[in-house]
Amino acid sequence: MSADDAELEKIKLRKLAKMLEKKEVEEGQKPEEPTSDDAILSKHLFDRADEVLKAAETQYPKETKQIESALARMFKSGQLAGMISGGELLALFRSLGLHVTLDTQIRIVEHGKAVSLQDKLKESLG
Repeated sequence: MSADDAELEKIKLRKLAKMLEKKEVEEGQKPEEPTSDDAILSKHLFDRADEVLKAAETQYPKETKQIESALARMFKSGQLAGMISGGELLALFRSLGLHVTLDTQIRIVEHGKAVSLQDKLKESLG
């Protein structure tokens, strides 16, 4: 995904959030403020950041909880604003010395079907 696509996605997500808040206010409902760190943080994640967070929780549970609470505090206080992408979250963990590994797959589209590279190599060799 290019930087322009990521920026466009951020803008779309912000507009969607504003529209939802406006709709709730118009309906006479007060928008609920999330209270738990998970709820606050999940509201600010996009572009596979939830996958990075889940992988980090399984690999480094204690450290990830500390990072989650620090990020949630920063969002509550206004020190951080906007959205966090998967790449940014992964870079944060790695800068803190936590080398979170993610499951990755390479797929090839062949005859309208997505085939994993592993299966393609097995097929060609065997």
